[in-house]
Amino acid sequence: MKYWDQLAECLESEDFEKTENVLSQIEKEEIPIGYVDRIFRFMEEHPDTDYGEPGPIVHFLERQIPSLYEAMLLKSVTSRPTCHTLWMLNRVINSYGAEDSESFMQALQEAAVRADIPEDVRKEAARFLKFQGAELDRRAAKKQASGQAAYGDSAPQPAGIAAELNRLDKFKRSLLQKAITEGKWDVAEDLIAQDIDVNNQDSYGSTALHELCGKTDNVELIEQVLKAGGNPNLRDLDDMSPLYMAVDRDCAECDDKYKIIELLLKYDADKDLLCANGTTPAERAEQTGDEEAAALLARYPSNPVEKNYPKDANELYAFAHGQFRKHSYVVAVEAILTLPQEEITSDMAGTLIASYNNMGRYDDALAACERLQHLYRNKMRVWYYFTSYAYVGKKDCEKVDESIAAGIAECDRERAAGIISERFYKSEIADFRDFEKQVKAIRAAAEGGLNRFSQFLEDMDSEALENAPEQELARLESLFCGKAPRMLMDAFREHVPVREIEGEDIIFYGIDRITEENTEAIPGANLYKLGLYTFASTADGDSICFDSRDPAFPVYQCSHSLLEDAEEISFYKDGEMKHLLFNDKTVRKVSGRVADSFEEFVEDLHNGEADLYSIEEMLAEV
Repeated sequence: MKYWDQLAECLESEDFEKTENVLSQIEKEEIPIGYVDRIFRFMEEHPDTDYGEPGPIVHFLERQIPSLYEAMLLKSVTSRPTCHTLWMLNRVINSYGAEDSESFMQALQEAAVRADIPEDVRKEAARFLKFQGAELDRRAAKKQASGQAAYGDSAPQPAGIAAELNRLDKFKRSLLQKAITEGKWDVAEDLIAQDIDVNNQDSYGSTALHELCGKTDNVELIEQVLKAGGNPNLRDLDDMSPLYMAVDRDCAECDDKYKIIELLLKYDADKDLLCANGTTPAERAEQTGDEEAAALLARYPSNPVEKNYPKDANELYAFAHGQFRKHSYVVAVEAILTLPQEEITSDMAGTLIASYNNMGRYDDALAACERLQHLYRNKMRVWYYFTSYAYVGKKDCEKVDESIAAGIAECDRERAAGIISERFYKSEIADFRDFEKQVKAIRAAAEGGLNRFSQFLEDMDSEALENAPEQELARLESLFCGKAPRMLMDAFREHVPVREIEGEDIIFYGIDRITEENTEAIPGANLYKLGLYTFASTADGDSICFDSRDPAFPVYQCSHSLLEDAEEISFYKDGEMKHLLFNDKTVRKVSGRVADSFEEFVEDLHNGEADLYSIEEMLAEV
């Protein structure tokens, strides 16, 4: 609090104009709430100072969060009342009415009979009681006041203060996190001293320690947070712990990098905790060639964190798949691996292998495929899908060819061709320049089977379809930036909805309507910027999109009501309004993943199994 000395000097000199100027600077440049407790302490220590009635300092206090101001005023009056703080309390009672101010009226009752405070203060409390039309209840007040006198300055903090100190903004950030982000170290220290929750995780899973260890070199404040109970093993939505972030930092930007690492280790940070992409802080030090960090980590024993994952297999799968959908692949893997191998189901195996692949841990994915192949006896196309994905990630062309050939030999040929061609069409791997030709050969090997999406549209309403001119298809290809499911584009080459085809739950669009939805309509135009391309909608106006940034083109249901604002996502849940930033991660987090690939989506349509989400289901894991 850089302006405290100036403010204290102005208050002591009773210069209202200078006080007003300093308070204006505080409100422009600092977090004013950090000054509230300090001001009350000053008033307790300087009871005879003229602060004005109300004066600039009272106006300043009343501009803060009302319930926090009132709770801290009540704390001051019950601890060390003064004539001025009693006057301020009476002012609060006036605003509510005595009938609705039970705790404030009780504080006046107690102050009026306390023997340990000056007589003029007791008389002032009695005067305000009379002003409010209340009789002095000496017996009850004395009983309460004796307890307060015994506590003195250490009187318990009213519950309201703790609640307001831990009030969060729309991104779930606490006052402490905001103070750290803005570099207000004095305010942060004051908040910690007042028992603020140091482990609050915001919308991105970050805590005060993440902010400090990842972006500052304030070793002293990090130690204060740790002493106050800061947990160094919480991971954010990028699966990073404070220790991992500290290890990953460049020494050029953090002079005290190694002091921070050692401090976290002293407070039981787990050097072997799986973090980003499934690597541990110790492994990250090795990867970056940071010998000093690696040596420092090696001096401390492993300190495994206890994992409290569900014991019931069904509950555990629901939890792990929920983490997978939130892109927290490390936690999904960690949860599933708590089970003995014989208890892992094919659904769990799919989440496990897909998580490994999405983290780029292709060898682990292949090892899991090998270990769990017996679970896929009736789903071999899925097994070959996972292995092919991993081999593409490893850029092992020979193994990819083997996997594709085996997939076609083992599975229904048309379905195998569809899933393989969707997954790897237009691959960016340099060695796959001729892959488009290979895909076409594979599709030809499917013995001319009908395009499944084309067949679905025709079954819905063949009269609502037309042949699209080549230039229209080129326009659509351009709109999708060349990243669209082959099954979709090939279906449209055969025939496309004239405008739209309305099914039982989903409305499928033609080229003109797709263009409108992705460039003009809401939420389609907002989603388009994130690589989510709308090709259909629900009857309620939710967008049905494919994710162009994933080669499998998973299909999402994106809520019209949640995603109409391109800057933030607001919704009401658990009795309060919540707010998230509108970005890649949060949009996918609040959307329903209808299918893990476009091909799977079409199969579900054929089988009548395409499940849509209610808004409550979309928000269930947010």
